[in-house]
Amino acid sequence: MKTVFKITNKNSKYKEEEKRKIYCFIIPPDGVVKQFIYENYNNQNIEQFINQYWIDLLPHRIIAVNVAGEKVAINLSNWIKSNWKIELEWLIPQANAYGVINAYNEPEKLGADRWAAILGASQQPHDNLCIVDCGTAITIDVLLANNIHLGGLIIPGLKLMRESLISNTARVRYNVELLPRLLGCDTGSAV
Repeated sequence: MKTVFKITNKNSKYKEEEKRKIYCFIIPPDGVVKQFIYENYNNQNIEQFINQYWIDLLPHRIIAVNVAGEKVAINLSNWIKSNWKIELEWLIPQANAYGVINAYNEPEKLGADRWAAILGASQQPHDNLCIVDCGTAITIDVLLANNIHLGGLIIPGLKLMRESLISNTARVRYNVELLPRLLGCDTGSAV
């Protein structure tokens, strides 16, 4: 069984007590992927979460993506080593790996979460494509059909964009309760 983790960075300058998410994808021998999402963890309750949800898993290999900081990485690595007796493998962006050429001049500076998305997309048959991840930030990466990464963009996520519009304009306002539709039919619902 393989286990893949993604540990998010909710805020670029988060404090120890701020809440983040962990995504865990379990890939058992039957190939049916199971996903667990644990919200609102912090460095104080990460072991409680791990013991609650993962203690009975017996993976033979674990690959993780971490954009949440070194302390979380150390805690998770230590738990896995002591409970499952295996080393945690961190996915680190490279210049050329798994058939993909990374466009970054300093490949290790590409976010590991973006690199994971690029690698995942490269494993499916594809023409030229854009890989979009929407979270606190929206990232867009371009991958050619021959698996050459051209680079990408990082822009504020929807919440940050809304907050920016409200803070920096005089007349644009919105009501959170009126935001169920994707396309707005007035200024407030279009924000």
